[in-house]
Amino acid sequence: MNRWPRWSLEGEPVALAKYVNPDAVAALVRLPGASSAGRTDRLREVYRALAAVGIGYAFESPSDERGRQVILTPREVLWSPRHGTCLDLAVVLAAACMTAGLHPVVVLLRPADGDFEAASTGHALVAVRMTDKAPAGTPADPVWPQPPAGFAQSVQRTVPGLPGAYVVIDPVGVARPLRSTPTEGLGVDFEEAAARGARYVFGGNWAWHTAIDVGSVWRERDQHPLLESSDAVLHRPPVTAAGDPSVRARARTQILAGPDKALDDIAAALAEAVRGQWESEQLRHRSHDPFPLPVHWGNAPADLMDQGSNIQNLRQSEHTPMDLGGDLRVIADIYDQVPSGRLVVLGQAGAGKTVLATEFVLTLLDPGRWRRRMPVPVLLSLLSWDPSSGVSFHRWLGEQLLSTYPGLRHAEKQSPGTVSRLLTTRRVLPVLDDFDGLAPGLRPEAVRKINASLKQSEGYLLLSRPDEYRAAVAESRALKKAYVVCLEDLTVQDYADYLPLSAVPEAGGTRTAWDPVVDRLGRDTAAPETEVLREAFTTPLAVSLARRIYSDGDAGSVKDPAELLEPDRFATRESVEEYLLGEFIEAAYAPEPDDFPRPAPWSRRSPRGRHSADQARKWLGYLARDMEARSTRSIAWWEQNLALPPLFFVAAGTLLAALSLGGSALLAPLFGIHPDYPVLALLPLPALLYVRHYPVARRTSTMFLRTVTVQRTTAARRLLLGRALFSGTMLALTMPVCFFLLFRYAGGVRIGWPTACVLGFGSGVWSFGKVCVDYGMEPVDIARAPNPVHLLENARWGLLRTLNTTWLALFVCVGLLFVGWPPPDVAVPRRAVLLLMVLWFAFITVAIAFLSGPWGYFTQTRVWLAVSGRLPLRLMTFLDDAHRRGILRQNGAVYEFRHVLLQRHLAGRPTRDAPADRPSGERRKSSP
Repeated sequence: MNRWPRWSLEGEPVALAKYVNPDAVAALVRLPGASSAGRTDRLREVYRALAAVGIGYAFESPSDERGRQVILTPREVLWSPRHGTCLDLAVVLAAACMTAGLHPVVVLLRPADGDFEAASTGHALVAVRMTDKAPAGTPADPVWPQPPAGFAQSVQRTVPGLPGAYVVIDPVGVARPLRSTPTEGLGVDFEEAAARGARYVFGGNWAWHTAIDVGSVWRERDQHPLLESSDAVLHRPPVTAAGDPSVRARARTQILAGPDKALDDIAAALAEAVRGQWESEQLRHRSHDPFPLPVHWGNAPADLMDQGSNIQNLRQSEHTPMDLGGDLRVIADIYDQVPSGRLVVLGQAGAGKTVLATEFVLTLLDPGRWRRRMPVPVLLSLLSWDPSSGVSFHRWLGEQLLSTYPGLRHAEKQSPGTVSRLLTTRRVLPVLDDFDGLAPGLRPEAVRKINASLKQSEGYLLLSRPDEYRAAVAESRALKKAYVVCLEDLTVQDYADYLPLSAVPEAGGTRTAWDPVVDRLGRDTAAPETEVLREAFTTPLAVSLARRIYSDGDAGSVKDPAELLEPDRFATRESVEEYLLGEFIEAAYAPEPDDFPRPAPWSRRSPRGRHSADQARKWLGYLARDMEARSTRSIAWWEQNLALPPLFFVAAGTLLAALSLGGSALLAPLFGIHPDYPVLALLPLPALLYVRHYPVARRTSTMFLRTVTVQRTTAARRLLLGRALFSGTMLALTMPVCFFLLFRYAGGVRIGWPTACVLGFGSGVWSFGKVCVDYGMEPVDIARAPNPVHLLENARWGLLRTLNTTWLALFVCVGLLFVGWPPPDVAVPRRAVLLLMVLWFAFITVAIAFLSGPWGYFTQTRVWLAVSGRLPLRLMTFLDDAHRRGILRQNGAVYEFRHVLLQRHLAGRPTRDAPADRPSGERRKSSP
């Protein structure tokens, strides 16, 4: 409830300045400073900042009490309920202007043909003075019952235009229309608002009533004018920058604690990466074609959320009920109205949760809205978190950021703890999907961990299905300070325009194949087939799949949606969804038209890469089953080695050992070395070492996702050189003894210490180069948002650098060994031995490279899976092709299925655990 005293225009007009509170407005909106630019530019930025808030215009009479006017607080105008009259908007605009160092005057107009109070209508404008000194003729009294002399001549009628002392702004231009308000003059740009303000002043429909020079009132007192009155305590507005906890809560999406240029730069790069990633996905999946489906929501039952006073950060006596119903267009605004910054969105599978999350991320990161030091929303899946493992929520968030956006490792490597500081300073806003995908026993523990980990000021957006969330809350408690909303079912009216507009009109008319289907769904409510289809179309997923199948393509190449209403074809909602998911695969892999987007240059897809729908279904089905078995939604190429059985590693290691020892036995006589047969007992050793390394590789393969670059800082270069010298020196000192003993007792021949030292020196050279390569690797630049193939190429280049260091050591050893060679009893030509040694060591080097590291594991895996018929040999090309066709989406460095229902369908699981129990077409009612 508004607690400000009602303003009396006739009794104390100057008191309007009491309601102009720059500190409160500055705490709610990011505004330019007093010296950031010229006055016109500052005024334009102020206008745009208020317009970005999304204030609703309430078209109301001046007051329900003659002679007095209710004025809403800045919190009510800019936050909740986020609407106001023209006078409310004028007061807020005046306060924002003062924050930017401008001088505002609030002008009140009355109808030219009637009395202000008798007509119960009026209008408020804001005149902003564009000069340092007051123009000649400006009254000394801050209340202007008449326009000052020369006022008409000093108003700029267009902006930019001729220099003038005043620019008059129509404040309703920053607002959006509500359902019951007119739309004229709302949502216009700054220039149009200035032109409308001038027309109000010089037009014949409105006349001057009063103007209050609030700028002069503040300038004379150099403080809030309310503080001078003796009864300030009785009439002070309740909203102040430091006194109202809700104001501080609203700042979570606007300003952060303390400037830090390094963190700001990292967050800005992350914001660019996230925005580019999800804009690309939105365009690829055409979720806004022809326009976004109107996903609605209402309040969840009270037992699913915390107490209202906790959510609003208020005492119990100050708490007022909240009603935050809305639709997809205002999701970011609804989030801003939650004082705690914690919002939970519940919805059935396919109800549009992921689309809503994507829209939320892109709205907050819109270039016209996002500014430095604002939080960066990042969409993450909770499926990879095991709350029972002891991993805290913050630690998991940091690991997911590093995994999803590998470029962050560069910042983490340069300054350890960077990712943690991004989280603790609220520069990252987690958007958490797939809570319902956690195991039932882990969900209550996840709620407890989240409640225990978050600080007072940390927020999030969490998505879940309602039944799973309700069960988790019942076993633990509601998420602290979290407001909960439930997505509602779509109705026929929601997609009545969407589906016809997405299709090609029939020849010679404007109707499409969807028009008779939509007409029948809205008219025929008794037929079983219409009831089933209406129930299936209550989710945005089903509607978007139907659009993809029956609308995308030329008029003669798409199927007729009338088949969805054939009698006795579909008995349940689930059967419709299964059919649509199956047909979606068929439609996605239909023959490509000439204008189908070509693959990326790095995919090198040949005509043989154009897979059929049956092949794609088989391969995608394997991926889906593997993901379901591992309880994940990510397709990461560096984790595909998890599909290899341990026996494969035993066989590969044994083969490597056999080839290595066999080749060594053939080459040894050329050096006069005749190894004894007991040496063959060492054959299983490489295999055992390789298998021992297998589980380590399974857990740490992501450690190697780096690219070779030059360390930039002097400290980093010194550390790198020190590590490399230490490793090389230790190996060069110890390996000569090992070689001496090995050849003496295993080879049956005595070699001198010089030869052993040469071999040890070569080992030291190899170790020096290997350390330089390993520790000289840094992640790619975060602003490029690396795709999976980009990381694969980085791993390949890292392997080539490792091979180069091995070859360097090889040539050093071979060159030094051939000084004074061959022995007297060996008659093999020097060149032949040199060639055989180089070829043999090259083979061993390449074999080791293929059997270690992420690229080597991936190569083994795709060959094995291709031979076994489970995946194509050119796996990355296939995944990129599925991404282009809309089957997969890209989330940072990994691929995911477009929707979890599609993953379940391909895995052979039921798309829904239980049939829907709500009547078809019925919206879930919002709780009071």
